[in-house]
Amino acid sequence: MQVYSENFRTRESDFDMSGNLKPSAVLDYFQEVAGTHASILGVGFDDLLKNELLWVLVKVKFEIISSPKAHKNIIVKTWPLAPSRVTLQREYLIEDEDGSVLVKGSSEWVTMNAQTRKLVISNDVYPLTSFCEQKVFDDRMRKVADFKDESDAKIIVPEFCDLDRNVHVNNIKYADFVMNMLCSEESAPVKVFQIDFHKEIYKGEKILLYMQKDGENALFKGVGEDGEKKFSCAVTLEK
Repeated sequence: MQVYSENFRTRESDFDMSGNLKPSAVLDYFQEVAGTHASILGVGFDDLLKNELLWVLVKVKFEIISSPKAHKNIIVKTWPLAPSRVTLQREYLIEDEDGSVLVKGSSEWVTMNAQTRKLVISNDVYPLTSFCEQKVFDDRMRKVADFKDESDAKIIVPEFCDLDRNVHVNNIKYADFVMNMLCSEESAPVKVFQIDFHKEIYKGEKILLYMQKDGENALFKGVGEDGEKKFSCAVTLEK
């Protein structure tokens, strides 16, 4: 009950034109096992909705230690840490068949009222009486740094297929928005990837995406037409 693992076979669609593992694919595996584990624990999407609650991802970070190849078997593991006063942290590992770690990741979640979209403190949401204490990163995730939006913005307008059952843009789609701006042609593989989600984005909203790149490091932020920051992202490419 504390730790959930599931076997997958990597898909051709998990990789970009250069054969690099796409950040959106990593987030897709994370989302899949997190949702399944939450349902097993009785706190999945439908379970929370009965109490007018939603899971909302606040922050997610992962590091690729060694990229898997297409059509290979992998094991994806996840577990929640003991809740804090407000946020609920969930950890991830992607391993190969021999148990070697390919990707490690961490995420922070909150619960929100489905009607008012206001934060609800629910640190007793999990039925577990004890939690796995293993953290995949030694340090707590810091906020993605801000920067002056002096570069030309890429305009993004999310459509129907970008949405999930919370009726807002799914977290996986943000990774594709960012990578489409970063990589117009072949590039180095991603080493570290982090997204901070500040405000929900809905269908038809016009988002201005800005990038600041310095060598292997790139920062991004998505801003609404009213100037409100919707999300921030930091990407580190392999040297």
